[in-house]
Amino acid sequence: MQGRRRYSALVIGCLMLASQAAAQELYGDAIIANPISGRLIALKPPVVAGKTSQAGLRAPSKKEAKAISDSFISANKALLQLKNPALELRVKKHIVDSHENSHIGYAQYHMGVPVYRGEIFVHVGSDAQVHYANTNLENTLPDSVRPKITAGRVRELGIAQGMTDSGGTQVVAQGNPELVIFSPAAVSEVLPSAPSSLAWLVRVQADDPALLSEHYFFDAISGVLTYHESQIEGLNRLVFDPGSTLNHPWPLDLTITDPDYVIP
Repeated sequence: MQGRRRYSALVIGCLMLASQAAAQELYGDAIIANPISGRLIALKPPVVAGKTSQAGLRAPSKKEAKAISDSFISANKALLQLKNPALELRVKKHIVDSHENSHIGYAQYHMGVPVYRGEIFVHVGSDAQVHYANTNLENTLPDSVRPKITAGRVRELGIAQGMTDSGGTQVVAQGNPELVIFSPAAVSEVLPSAPSSLAWLVRVQADDPALLSEHYFFDAISGVLTYHESQIEGLNRLVFDPGSTLNHPWPLDLTITDPDYVIP
């Protein structure tokens, strides 16, 4: 098994290097990849001489800007490791700023299932040129999107995990479990790249959200908890109270200097 994992990691690494080499050939030094995971995170096309200004001309309409963006993605689908961008990407946001630049965000899908945080944003200037694109697309996708664990069962698993993590506090699942394609490298800049998997996303919260508010990711085939992500955005709370009978099980390995926080 370890040999297979090493082989898979080697193959993925070779593919990533090949894709970066292709990008270097196309864009020179205008490609940015995460040095840890190797994931492509940004492209900056070369400036087109004579087309950097639209002085006296109107900026592209939203429809025109989207067509420019779609064309850019299609032309670079091999670099982005997309097979059919029209099926794999869906526009989720299109903002036109005060300088008439368009910022078009696409969400990634695989066989109709959303890829968690899989996205690409293309930035089209008022000069009708793509100035850069930042991306967090997932390239190692599962062959099947059929779960073996039911939504009802994984909801139970999420609630049980939440009660464990909150020290027995009553928790509830927020909404229905969502089937997603998930890779830890998509949510963390310090985790190495690894093949994504089909997962159930279960959102769990305690009656007091300051105690627990989590996104749990359970493997949709085995039911194993593969990752959890805290949704508590700030640390404006007592993370450990030695006078309380409530046991907070998460590791307190933070260096906190604020006197309001008590670390044993």
